[in-house]
Amino acid sequence: MPEDFWPEITPGKMATPVALLREQAGLLGQKTRNLVVGEVRSGQKGEEFTHNLNLVAPALGRYTYTALTISHGIALYPVAIQNRVRQTRPFVVRSEEELKDALKDILSSEEMKHLIEALIAQSVAATPEPVTS
Repeated sequence: MPEDFWPEITPGKMATPVALLREQAGLLGQKTRNLVVGEVRSGQKGEEFTHNLNLVAPALGRYTYTALTISHGIALYPVAIQNRVRQTRPFVVRSEEELKDALKDILSSEEMKHLIEALIAQSVAATPEPVTS
């Protein structure tokens, strides 16, 4: 039998950056009665993973706004964050806890609230009134 040189491997309990984004994306639809839903689009460029958190308004022909972009290497951290709602320069977080804090700050911001409320208002206006007899 061949000798095994690999270390003992156990599944990590660390939440990946994309898992945190997907979790928040799912919660947005619940909060807005699916008038605005969150959607995560992922890609890879070289050895870097990129994930966009999009706000999607189905009633507006699936209008999509990229609220933030995160990118990281294979080691998951550090993570670069581009807050597109506030149009700030990208910044770096170095741990899962720092990422959670940054996401909370961005997603609960007044700018984000205003953007989501504007999408909801436009979605409601675009939805035809039900015909009553």
